Amino acid sequence: MTDDPDGAELGDLVRQRVEQGKAAGWYSDDLDEQLAQQFQRAAVDPLKFPVLEALPGLVDSLRIPTMADLRVHSESMIPAGAQVHNVVSRLVGRQIGAVLTSVSQFGQDVQGSLRGVIDSLEELRSIVTTEVFGDLDSVHHRLVAVEQRLARLESERSAVTDE
Repeated sequence: MTDDPDGAELGDLVRQRVEQGKAAGWYSDDLDEQLAQQFQRAAVDPLKFPVLEALPGLVDSLRIPTMADLRVHSESMIPAGAQVHNVVSRLVGRQIGAVLTSVSQFGQDVQGSLRGVIDSLEELRSIVTTEVFGDLDSVHHRLVAVEQRLARLESERSAVTDE
């Protein structure tokens, strides 16, 4: 073989051997289609979900309100409105603070729960990727081996009956 930067010569050799294998009954006629489907499945991550990948960032970017957010603006266009706003703010400030504290705690709990869900989904994804797909590949390879054996037996049987 010569130095072939495109690999055309090697490709021709592989095609020639495949054709010989098909003629000898080693490979099924739809081998090309099976390989194309297998390579297509292998090239795509079926468990890649862009939305799932974006979730950790979205959860971390959640802004949970704090007491620093408890600002009641007292500006008013109405005469003496600013004083009324200040009085009302002092009267309900404690209640608003308690509500804000409850909302903040709820936000932290939700954020923690969402992180747990995301971690569980990632763990499930890795289990499916490694174990389930590995098992499926093993079953597929066994099935292909059985089909090849059957094709050889069929080829041998037809060769014997043709004689």
